[in-house]
Amino acid sequence: MIISNYLQIMGRLPWILLFLFYLNGCRTNPPNDVNQETVFVKIFVTTNVDSALIYLNNQSTGKYTPDTLEVKTGLNTLKLEKNGYNLIEQSINIQMGGQTLFSFQMVPAGLKKTVLMENFSNVSCSPCVLTNSIIKNLLTKYGSEKLVVIKFPTNFPSPFDIFYTANKSDANSRMALYNIQTAPTVILDGILWSVPSDSNSIISRIETRLAETPKFTLSINDTISNATLLVKVTVQNFDTAGIIFEDLVLHTVVIEKEILFDVPPGSNGETVFHNVMRKMLPSNSGSPVSQLLPGSSEVFEFQTPLASAWQPEQLKTVTFIQNKKTKEIIQSTISK
Repeated sequence: MIISNYLQIMGRLPWILLFLFYLNGCRTNPPNDVNQETVFVKIFVTTNVDSALIYLNNQSTGKYTPDTLEVKTGLNTLKLEKNGYNLIEQSINIQMGGQTLFSFQMVPAGLKKTVLMENFSNVSCSPCVLTNSIIKNLLTKYGSEKLVVIKFPTNFPSPFDIFYTANKSDANSRMALYNIQTAPTVILDGILWSVPSDSNSIISRIETRLAETPKFTLSINDTISNATLLVKVTVQNFDTAGIIFEDLVLHTVVIEKEILFDVPPGSNGETVFHNVMRKMLPSNSGSPVSQLLPGSSEVFEFQTPLASAWQPEQLKTVTFIQNKKTKEIIQSTISK
């Protein structure tokens, strides 16, 4: 029986080998088309500023934006370089029939985000003393180029806060915007609420916002003439990506950097107050920001008579762009 089975298998062996050879012939590696040619596609590269040198796959093309390139299909690297602007480097995937227009926004070198801190406080708020001390130290740490502070007075715990009664309308407007219920309350760039007694919490949120790339620059020139504060604000846009201008408003706020009292005006014992809001210009509704092309700017001019309680030498102007819907503050600055 064993011999018989063996002979049957040996008799079938040629057919088995032929079948295996056939299966092996069906298997193949990905085809290598020796006649396949590299396909090139024409693309157009443009930037918000002209004359940026274009690099393709780390090689200078000798061309400057806006211009057309012939690029092979597949993954490529585009790099744009221009003096005075941050370098742009981005991978692009070129496909037949795919995207052929590539538009980039170049940001001036050194353009930095300035964070706005809104501190809601009251002269009779005991916990505000610690928060005010923390904020003073943070201003020393970061400087006005990175951090700007506005103290908005509240009507609690005392409705007789001397700063609140001096300008209830503007104070109420900002409290209503955020639905402020307690003092102190610290908000960074309109969207990040911090534990007011925890410096690490505040620092963490400041650092988060400083990492943002701003889409605008703001500059302020303020002068006093004939007992009138004259303010000129220039808004310049560098990137419109994701921006809905109808949602933006420019707020301009007159603050007093330092106010001293011989006797505490409230019950928390403080006699020194910093960055106190005095007036919002032209009102607490702010000013709409026009549709701006990248690189273009808009100028706003305001004026207000000096109140008798204000110290002219302590006055500064803060301006910031805020999204009315999301409340995010995109950029801010303070007068020098």
